[in-house]
Amino acid sequence: MTEKTNIAKLKETAEQLQNIKNGIGTNDNKVKMDAFVALNKLNKVIGRLESACETTPPFAVGEYYSSDGGEKIVKILGNVANQIEYCVYDAQYGTFKKWYIPEKDMTAVFPNLTPATAEQIETFKRAEQFAAKGRKLDEFRVGIELSSMEKMK
Repeated sequence: MTEKTNIAKLKETAEQLQNIKNGIGTNDNKVKMDAFVALNKLNKVIGRLESACETTPPFAVGEYYSSDGGEKIVKILGNVANQIEYCVYDAQYGTFKKWYIPEKDMTAVFPNLTPATAEQIETFKRAEQFAAKGRKLDEFRVGIELSSMEKMK
């Protein structure tokens, strides 16, 4: 988001330089020539920034994100052919599931994704371990010994 905001500001500056180059606001030829040179350089920078934004994947594989105030924790497992594979832990319901979604729909499903905190990542990993045993987070069964729980960590 920040890169796109910066590109928009650079485009506004380019528009102002274009006006100076066209003689709006000044009659000095040196100022017009300086504006022309600056405008050419600025357009090259804008082009490089735009292409960098297009090639940077918005969701990096292996990264953790949080949504809904930390109620949902998401781990990106893969990103192939614009399909994102991810796991989501929903703390409210104690569910842990894997999903596939088109990359363009990810922000619609999780509109307020932010990088997960270390505590949220730890919670996700614990939930993942419990889910592997067929249980919800912190669901203990009668007969589980403490030594067995230490193996789960």
